[in-house]
This record gives sequence, C-alpha cells and structure tokens, in this order.
Amino acid sequence: MIDTADELLTELMADTTFMSFVGDYHFKGGTTADAIAILAAMQEVDGVEKVSGLEVVIPKTPMTTSKAFLTGVEGAISKAWKIFLIQYDSVNNNTLAAADHIVCRVPGADYAVIGGVPDVASMAGVEQVVINIPPHSQFI
Repeated sequence: MIDTADELLTELMADTTFMSFVGDYHFKGGTTADAIAILAAMQEVDGVEKVSGLEVVIPKTPMTTSKAFLTGVEGAISKAWKIFLIQYDSVNNNTLAAADHIVCRVPGADYAVIGGVPDVASMAGVEQVVINIPPHSQFI
C-alpha cells in the first residue's frame, strides 16, 4: 500500500524503464536533473529555467476517504494517489508509454488525457495525462 508521496517517488525512481521516459529540468547555471517531483498545490520546482521531455508531478497530498466501522470504533482511511505526466515537446512524446507502464505495474490504476478544458490544457506542455492510483494499491 502506498502511504506517502515519498514512497511513490521512490518506487518510480527505482524503475529504470519508467525513468527512461522522464525528461529533464534545466536549472539556471546549466545543471540538469530528472524531471520528477513531489509538489504541493500551486508549487513549482525552484530554479527551473526550462523543462524538456516528460515531467512527472506527484501531488504532496493524496485524495483521502474514510470508512466507519460498524462497531463505532475509529474508521479506516483510504488514500488514492494521482500522478501527472506533462509532455513539453512533441519530438520524443513518452506520455502514453509512461502511463501504460505505470498502469501495468499497478493493478486497478487508470489514466485519462487532460484536455477539452482550454484553461487546464493550456497550463503547461503539449499534452497532459493524469494517472489515478486507487486506494490500497501496490506496485508489482
């Protein structure tokens, strides 16, 4: 079960196939890093001048629901995660390959292209996909 965004990040970064799809952050001063980050709402990666290829953003906070037990005891919390894939160029479009890879590794996961809403689709990149990781999921 994935309990924290850090666990999700660690799992993705350890997956060499997935990481081969990930692009780069280009920082002021000429350094680069893999374009994968955990971010809070409205947060950006500090110092990034440009993103090339595919960026992977994991929200810091999951979607959370709770269920009460019939005994009146404190309920259980279920955490569902989202992973956002943002493609910044159309030359090496790895968006769907990366999404397919995650869906194959996490039974029950699905994804959708973010589009049709001009304000959302124009926020970043040439294509955006959101992957939904259901509660109690594990990587295989």
